Amino acid sequence: MDGYNLLFKMTAGDGSLEKRRKELIGKLIVYCGLKKGFRFIIVFDGSGDSLRKEEICENLSVVFTDSKADADRELIRMAYGNRGKPTVVVSSDRKIFSKTQNHGATALFSEEFISAYRARTEGQVYAHCFRNKKNESKRLEMLRLLS
Repeated sequence: MDGYNLLFKMTAGDGSLEKRRKELIGKLIVYCGLKKGFRFIIVFDGSGDSLRKEEICENLSVVFTDSKADADRELIRMAYGNRGKPTVVVSSDRKIFSKTQNHGATALFSEEFISAYRARTEGQVYAHCFRNKKNESKRLEMLRLLS
């Protein structure tokens, strides 16, 4: 999952990035607790000398890229490394969307994931907000499973 993409759509606009990251991770911990059959990785741009990965709970990890890379490249790299395995990438970045689909991943726009998140955590029915018809049946099935 594209960390900052979700952060800016799922958290309140006030507060530091650190505070908003914690808020987002808190929301994802609740969601991940409800979705035990899935493994979630949220990727943020980092500033350190090396990639850093933190296991938050049994099925949620947070990755901070090194200063020479960015979350976009890391998401594409992960999709490439998971070819042949069921993989979902969440981002609103069209470049990530396209490149990860080319590697066989199911790509969901952030808004689609947020709808599935709300359906699961708040009991809301998710809206079909598809902007792209490519692999629509695959994406609909993944949204059903994530809700």
